[in-house]
Amino acid sequence: MGKEAKRSATLLIFFGIVFIIGISAASFFGIRTNRNYIKNGEKTVCVVTDIVNGRKGKQSARAKYQSKDGRTVYADLVANRRVSIDEQLTAYVLPDDPEKLYCPPEMPALILIFGVAGFMLVIGFVMFIVGISELRKHNILFKNGIPTKGEILSFWAEGKTGHNANVRFFDSDRNERVIDMFMKNKPAVGDKVNIVYCIKPNGKIVSDIIEF
Repeated sequence: MGKEAKRSATLLIFFGIVFIIGISAASFFGIRTNRNYIKNGEKTVCVVTDIVNGRKGKQSARAKYQSKDGRTVYADLVANRRVSIDEQLTAYVLPDDPEKLYCPPEMPALILIFGVAGFMLVIGFVMFIVGISELRKHNILFKNGIPTKGEILSFWAEGKTGHNANVRFFDSDRNERVIDMFMKNKPAVGDKVNIVYCIKPNGKIVSDIIEF
C-alpha cells in the first residue's frame, strides 16, 4: 500500500470527523436557537418590509412589528423559508434583542432539515469507518506484508472508478491463492502485478498493489 493510499485513508478519516462534528454542531445550535426563541421569546406578528436575494437562492429580509409600548420596530428577520414583501408572519423576539425576529421552521422544513442532516451524518460515519479500515490495512501490510508477484486471471469494470480483478499468487508456503483486488487502470488477463499480502491468524488475506 503506497503513500497515496495512506493519504487517501487519512483524508477519509479527517473529512469523516469534520462531517460528524460539523453536522452535529449545526444541528445542536439550530435546535438550541429554536428552543430559546420559543421558550424565552415573545410572540408577535410582523410584516416583511425588505428582501435581498443573494446567490444560490439565499434570501435575507427585514420586517416591522409593534413592540409592547406601541413603537414600530424594524428588525432583521430569520424566516427559515422564502418570504415576500408585505407578507405577514408570526415570529418570536427576545426581550434583550428586539432587532432580530425569528420564525421557527415549519414541520415539512424540519423533516427536510433533519433528513439531510441525518444523511450527511451517515456519510460522515461511513467515511470515518472506511478510512480507519484502510489505515489499519496499511499498518498491517507495512509491518507484516510479504511482497510477491501476482497474475491477473480475470477482471471487470467497477463503475467509473476502476476495475476489480481476480489475482492469483503463491504464498511463502507455495500455496496457490486467488484474491479480489481493485485496480485504477484497466488490466489485461495474464498481466503480472506486484502485490503485498499478509495472512491473518483467522486465515483472511489482506493485500494491496505495490505502488512505485
